Amino acid sequence: MASCAGCHKLTDPLGLGFEQFDGIGQFRTVENEVTIDPSGDLDGVGFADGRSLAQAVSEHPDVPACLTNRLFSYALGRPTTRDERDFISYLGEQFAGDDYSVIELLRVIASSDAFYRISALDAEPEAVLSASVNDSSVKERGS
Repeated sequence: MASCAGCHKLTDPLGLGFEQFDGIGQFRTVENEVTIDPSGDLDGVGFADGRSLAQAVSEHPDVPACLTNRLFSYALGRPTTRDERDFISYLGEQFAGDDYSVIELLRVIASSDAFYRISALDAEPEAVLSASVNDSSVKERGS
């Protein structure tokens, strides 16, 4: 379908890196008598399979800020706002300082004031923000 093509153009190249795993996680090298080619490219970095895709993702410079922003947004159940930029930057710094431990990042998010604050229903959320790990001003618990 034409309406699906836009997203699939973005997601398929990465998803194909894990194509050797079926719907229940069973490893396979062939589907419908055709050899599966799990290779691809992530922003100019080639990968041969799921393992090397995971390596490419772990070394991508945008992943920490993106993951920090998305986890914070998901935990709050809403998009982030401009007013939260400083705290998202702080989260990025903490994430890096904790050797990129997702468990520690989730702990810091869950213990933040923002996690317990109820937002106004009519608040205008900002589009996804790019978190700058270099901004150290913090206005939340844990600073």
